[in-house]
Amino acid sequence: MNYGSGVPAGNKTKSADTTMIAMASVNYLFGETPSPKHEHLDLQRIHTNAIQRLRDDALLRELVVQSLRVATVLSYVKTGVATVQGEDIVTMFGAEYPIAPNPDNYERLVEGVVATLSPEMQAEIRSRFGLV
Repeated sequence: MNYGSGVPAGNKTKSADTTMIAMASVNYLFGETPSPKHEHLDLQRIHTNAIQRLRDDALLRELVVQSLRVATVLSYVKTGVATVQGEDIVTMFGAEYPIAPNPDNYERLVEGVVATLSPEMQAEIRSRFGLV
C-alpha cells in the first residue's frame, strides 16, 4: 500500500518512518486513537491518504466499515456502552453496506481479503492466527 508522504521533509527514506505511517494509517482506519509515537507524522495527510485508499479499494472499504461495526458491538458487549469506533469512516461509507456483519458474512469477507494477498502473505496470516 502506498500511504503517501506523512513524514516531515528530511525523513522520507527511513524504513522506520514508513512503518510508522502504515501503523498510523491502520490505527485511523480501525478507529484507534493516534499513538504518541506518531506525533512527528503528518496525521492529517496520512488520514487523507487512507480515505483515498478506501475510495479506491472496495474490498478494503467493506472490510474496514464492517470491522468498525464489529468493534462497536464488542465495545457495547464489554462495557455496556456503545463506543462508536471510526465514526467518520462509517458515516462516509457505511450506507454502501446496509447488511450488518454477522459471523458468516464477516468470515467470508475476511477470507476474500486474504485471498487477494500473495501466497506468502496468506501463509503468514494463516500461521500467525492459527488458521488452517
